[in-house]
Amino acid sequence: MASRPKDSRGELTLHGVGVSPGVAVGEVIVFSQDGADIPVRTIDEQDVPLEIARFEEALIKTRHQIGEIQQRVGKVLGDEHAGIFDAHRLVVDDRYFIEEVIRNLHERKLNVESIIRDVSNRYIDRLSQVEDDYLRERTVDMRDVIRRILINLAG
Repeated sequence: MASRPKDSRGELTLHGVGVSPGVAVGEVIVFSQDGADIPVRTIDEQDVPLEIARFEEALIKTRHQIGEIQQRVGKVLGDEHAGIFDAHRLVVDDRYFIEEVIRNLHERKLNVESIIRDVSNRYIDRLSQVEDDYLRERTVDMRDVIRRILINLAG
């Protein structure tokens, strides 16, 4: 999506690629792609369980959202097109990713958002270096799911 600077009224025009005919009107929310807006703050040992609970709640919410999107896409475009969201489900259910986030929370004592960003960046870096094109393309899925988890953490 391309944008141009704000005009004299403070309005910003965003240009994207249409995926279906018609016009849509609604609120646009632009999130940072690089995670630069994620604050890093230290937490006390007693706050670790609270951060884990927040993480688990965000995972549940994200899993539910992905399921709803997959259902809607399946109804409109068919199950073969909805299958793309299976990769998203794999990310949100990845036991190693979840365990690494929780282990880092205990070890580093930082807020869960910053831990998720760091852990997911390591995963994405490793995945982007594999030989297999299909696996390398899964970095896009991982970024989408991580972004959704972080949004859910922010409420």
